[in-house]
Amino acid sequence: MTGELYLDIDAFSGLIHTLDTAAEDMTSANKKLADADAGNLGSSGLDKAADNFRNRWKYGIEQIAESTSKMVEGLELTHKLYAEQERINAGALDTIGGALPSTPAPEPGSSPAPAPGASLDL
Repeated sequence: MTGELYLDIDAFSGLIHTLDTAAEDMTSANKKLADADAGNLGSSGLDKAADNFRNRWKYGIEQIAESTSKMVEGLELTHKLYAEQERINAGALDTIGGALPSTPAPEPGSSPAPAPGASLDL
């Protein structure tokens, strides 16, 4: 069945890049929050809110970033294997095409030539 399996390689590469960037951004933001102490963000209310957020979400953000990084690794491997399979398939089709006899295509509207030795019963 045609069209049931299709992978847009460029879009797939874009997805990998987006997820990789997101994982890096989460890790960086978490590190910056961890490095900030409760007294240097602004008002005491903001400092307290940032401290509470950091304490509650540090582990979760680390887990999301780690899972995203693992997903990127899997997608990169999938991308590599898909590209390799495409290369192998193209080579196989070239080999098959090279083994086929080169006969000119019949003109539109003409009937095919009879096989050698065939009689024409009119």
